[in-house]
Amino acid sequence: MDEIFGAKNFLSMIVVEKTSSATSEALSSICDYLLWYARDISRVKSRKLFRPKILGKEGTSQYVWVESPDGQIERRITKEESEHLDRIPSGWRVFACSDITSQRPAQDGDVRGYSYNGEEFTPGKGTFKTDKSGLDALAAARRLKPIGKSLMYKRYLMDFVVSRLLTFGTTQR
Repeated sequence: MDEIFGAKNFLSMIVVEKTSSATSEALSSICDYLLWYARDISRVKSRKLFRPKILGKEGTSQYVWVESPDGQIERRITKEESEHLDRIPSGWRVFACSDITSQRPAQDGDVRGYSYNGEEFTPGKGTFKTDKSGLDALAAARRLKPIGKSLMYKRYLMDFVVSRLLTFGTTQR
């Protein structure tokens, strides 16, 4: 295909899983490969693919916290709730905690410490991913969660109800 379209116009090799495979004496084939080339790579248009985010399914393993409707109680999802999602109390919001620090070395003007709920948090050797006004906005929106000596960012499951389908167009050379 490189000879026809040119190596520079190669976009991706897409692996397509088969629903069944023919048995043979050797290994059975469980997938097909679709090679995606463009006539002119600079003119290619594509759309990202998404699938619904469903608690307990692929892409939601980090969503292990719940918050009461009034925001006063935060706790981990119990083993019983994780096995029977309908047992999470009505109105409670499921969330994950994400690191709010960056590995980038701190530079002049970066926030080197932030006070939240009477505790001081530092980004370690790195820096926070946002400036003081960003941290203040997160605090006002009740999106910060201290865990041990770390300050984390709360991502609610309902913030973005889909996750990117990464198996499409990810094999590139």
